[in-house]
Amino acid sequence: MLINLLFKNLGIRQTIFKNTFWLVAAEGISRFLKLVLIINVARVLGATEYGKFDFALSFIFILAIFSDFGVSSIATRELSKGKENEDEYPSIFSLKIILSFCTFILILIGSFLITQDLIIQKLIRILAVYAIATNFNEIIYVFFRARQIMEYEALARIIQAVLVTGIGLLVILQFASIESLGFSYVFATLFVSFLLLFFFHFKIYSLTFSFRKLIWKKFISMSWPLGLGTVFSYLSVLVGPVIMGYFNLITEVGLYGAAGKIISILVLPALIIVQSFYPMLSKAFKESKEAFQKIFYYQIQLIVFIFAPLMVGAMTLAPKIIDFIYGSDFFLSVPVFKILIPAIGFVYLNSVFSQILVVINEQKRIIMVSFCVAIASVILNLILIPMASLYGASLSVLIATILNFLLLLGFSLKLAPIKPLNFKVFISLIGYVFSSILMYFALSFSKVYDFNIFISILLGGSIYLIFVFLYKKLIKHIITC
Repeated sequence: MLINLLFKNLGIRQTIFKNTFWLVAAEGISRFLKLVLIINVARVLGATEYGKFDFALSFIFILAIFSDFGVSSIATRELSKGKENEDEYPSIFSLKIILSFCTFILILIGSFLITQDLIIQKLIRILAVYAIATNFNEIIYVFFRARQIMEYEALARIIQAVLVTGIGLLVILQFASIESLGFSYVFATLFVSFLLLFFFHFKIYSLTFSFRKLIWKKFISMSWPLGLGTVFSYLSVLVGPVIMGYFNLITEVGLYGAAGKIISILVLPALIIVQSFYPMLSKAFKESKEAFQKIFYYQIQLIVFIFAPLMVGAMTLAPKIIDFIYGSDFFLSVPVFKILIPAIGFVYLNSVFSQILVVINEQKRIIMVSFCVAIASVILNLILIPMASLYGASLSVLIATILNFLLLLGFSLKLAPIKPLNFKVFISLIGYVFSSILMYFALSFSKVYDFNIFISILLGGSIYLIFVFLYKKLIKHIITC
């Protein structure tokens, strides 16, 4: 029964559940394992060496976007329409190879322009292979998504994460250098890429090359808006470390990146919620505006229910969290972490309103918003980093995230058939916020704060849930009276 549920397509709902389960599992496991690796890298090498590594990766991933530029998303959509479109796949595959090669050359050239540090230049060239190979795998995943067999994508991503983490930990403990770590990333990723290509060619679809320029033109003409949107989104997130690295603030990049990696884990629930609600919202938008509004309210309540205590708890326990994960050498990451924590709430809300715009077929608005936020991020970082170093970069992220929220909210309220709140939802949100505040006072009590970090988190979560339960009971009693 379980095998059928997770490995076979038996119906629309079951297939949606299966694909969502595997993608969520892959995302969660990959992020967790990468965090485990990065924690050990930071502890063993220190903030400066880790800063070099994070700076190199940030710079690479901004440019690596051009190896896809939205082609994979459009290819997924077109191939999903039917197997008759699969005759275009060899041309798409060949286009991906050409884009990957050109992007690799671009990264090599960029390595000489972004820094004069020879070690970082070498690291960029090493990690460029890792980034290009990782992005190239997407063109295989496209086929899996189109045929609704995403379990293969998930397994490949999990295997890659396990190998990168396992080999990376072994290398970092034995050789303790960023160059060795870079080579471990490359080896693990290339191994998975070759394995994936072999499996795909002999079990799923026989790979061939095709250079049909009309098909290339067709897909590039459809994909470039998505590509630009992705460039803008990545630029908003990664421009801080790149600018700090350009100004030779390498240790600061390491301290900033250490806090940022924790934030990337804390925003994961938002991605899961959005994926879970997307099919329901899409269906409701076509069938019933009333149902669409109702599902939107459920999503908003769930989002706030999760991020309110998460933000308050993380802010309260920030020094303990950083010390537990990275050690006392990273105490300067605590203010960065505290500045970035409020951004988590806006990221959660941004994911909701971005999804709304996609559902109502207003993706172009997201691109406009991404462009404005990217420009604002670059300007803010150029102004604030010279003034306040890594704290300026953190503040830039917070301001840019708030701007992103305001723009997405404005477009959503204008174009979508939704109202942001009603009385029932408002009362629920007040309860979540009130319960989070009470949790803050409980965690701030000295004897509770001095507990083991896991006990503090468990106790804080329990207190929050108890207060939410009591609040709902009280509100229900008042209404019935």
